[in-house]
Amino acid sequence: MKYYLYTTITLTLCMPFIVADVLYPLNTVGNKPDLGRNLSSDYKDLTDFSESIATFIMKEESFNRLFWEGLIKSYSFYSSSEYIEQSTINDLIETRLWSNPDLKHSFKKPEINRTNFLMAFNALNSFSGKWHGKWETMKMHHLWLPVRKCNTALFDSFTLVGFQSCYTGDGIGWNYVLKKEDDVIILGFVYHFNDNGKIFARNPHYAFLNSKKQLTWVSDNHIYYEFVCTNSTCANEQHYVITGAQYEKNANGIELISGFQAIYLDKNQLIPDFQSLCVEK
Repeated sequence: MKYYLYTTITLTLCMPFIVADVLYPLNTVGNKPDLGRNLSSDYKDLTDFSESIATFIMKEESFNRLFWEGLIKSYSFYSSSEYIEQSTINDLIETRLWSNPDLKHSFKKPEINRTNFLMAFNALNSFSGKWHGKWETMKMHHLWLPVRKCNTALFDSFTLVGFQSCYTGDGIGWNYVLKKEDDVIILGFVYHFNDNGKIFARNPHYAFLNSKKQLTWVSDNHIYYEFVCTNSTCANEQHYVITGAQYEKNANGIELISGFQAIYLDKNQLIPDFQSLCVEK
């Protein structure tokens, strides 16, 4: 289903309700005014960082609509048959990426770990700040804002307990932390815009978190294993390491097609090149 801004749409999801307007989910209660103020503050911070956001979004109301649409669609993706178990993802990373001899930057072997919301907040906050890197041949400038705490009841007995806004160089996005009793899930959504300010791609994803503050993001066709490294033997400054691969599903399961690694720095200088990795068996 395609979605268009400035329209009222109906989304039927894998959950026991229908959302009639993506500005706010149906029956959302809690500290929505505080959430709205935090969104408004994030909108200002992101537009101050990049004038292009004003071109992308135009109005704060549209920014808010995209926030809720991203939450709903990322949860729908997480709840769908496209979901891949953490053990399967970890096995792919360990056998095809972790041991890859061409890696420029090593990373810890992935592990299964139960996430609580404090761990989620700490992990996401480690990415807060400005980051500069290369994605393929493009120079990228990201801004990740601090995680905002909230307490907003949603759907399926989940509560939105935090979110993180970001500018990704060619668009905007959010990470969402949802909690239901002792279960915590991390979701994400990114909107990519073309030069005319039109959305050309929407990317829902969910994350697994291990005890080393390393996040494994899973989209409908990519895996991204991400963490912030402060080891001075790797670089003179802290750096944000993204290692991942494109994947496809076939009769034999999940196959990695092409791998990559990007290293972003918190200063815009001597940025490492984007690296392609061979991940074929």
